[in-house]
This record gives sequence, C-alpha cells and structure tokens, in this order.
Amino acid sequence: ANTVGRCRRSVFTMLLSRTREVLSRCVGGSFLSRGSASARRRVHSGGASAQPGPALVPPKAPVEPMVLPYDRVDNYYYMRNREDPRVLDYIKAENEFTKAMTVSYKELEDTLFREFKGRIKEDDSTVPYREGQHLYYSRTLEGKQYRMYCRKPFFEDKRKQEEAPEQVLLDLNEIAEKKKLDYLALG
Repeated sequence: ANTVGRCRRSVFTMLLSRTREVLSRCVGGSFLSRGSASARRRVHSGGASAQPGPALVPPKAPVEPMVLPYDRVDNYYYMRNREDPRVLDYIKAENEFTKAMTVSYKELEDTLFREFKGRIKEDDSTVPYREGQHLYYSRTLEGKQYRMYCRKPFFEDKRKQEEAPEQVLLDLNEIAEKKKLDYLALG
C-alpha cells in the first residue's frame, strides 16, 4: 500500500510539473511559483481579455422538504429538476460566464487535452468475469466515445475460448448515434 501511495504521488507530481510548464508557456511566466505574483494576477484576471460581470448566483426559491426530525429550508431544491426552465437558463448563463472567463486559456486547454488523451489507451477492455456459462466484459474502441458491453460463451479449453464468437449486448456508441445525443449516461 505504501508503494502504491508513492507511485500515485510521483504521477501527480509529474502531471503537476508538466501542467506548470505548459501554463508558464501560455501565460508567459512562472504560473505556480511562489515568487511570481504578477503571473498569478495575469492568470486570475484572464490575461488581457475583458472581465465579465461578477460570478452568477442562482435565484432562491425556499422549500421546506419533509425530512424528519430536522426543520430546514432548501433554497435551491428546484435545481434538482433538470427540465425546469429556471435551471436550464441558469446553466446556460453559467456556461457563458465560464466561457468568457476562460477564453484566454483556449490554447492551454487544447494542449492539456491532447496530452491527457495521448496517455489514454483508447481501445481497451475490462477483465472478463464469469457469470453462468458466459464471460462478461466491456470494451472501448479507438475513436469512439462510449463503451460496448459484450459477452462470450465460457469454455475450459483456451483455444475454444479465444475462438468463441463475441455477442454485443449493448453498444452505447450506436445508441448515441441513432438518437443524435450530445451526451449519454448509463445508469
């Protein structure tokens, strides 16, 4: 367990170091160093771009949920409803605010995205597990965004097992394409 912790810390340290390097190139100075207050001000002020207004605060709509034994008021209970126009309007406004605040970081975002994506194995599969007479697993394909859930018949003979036909139970990529979805979540 101690070795795993050291390994995680070294990976985190490596990523932090690389992020500092990329940020310093994009911002034009040492971004996370203790002595560079001017670079931190440039980063937090969004560089040379104009500042949008103050951060958004969603409107309050007090509700007293029936949770015993506590008496409390939830001012944002309505935000649980994803179809509520107030929620959708607030999320759109928040997205526009975020886009305006981070416009000067587009180059950095693209650089970090390419680097992180380059470290991910795109065509991968989980370790199969046996359930009854089948082996179940999921896998991803290169260039696709979602998993495919599959199974194969289980055989004791390794050669037969390798030659067994795969049965795709659920292809989330296919569902997202057919329904023209921007995002798909299973669960």
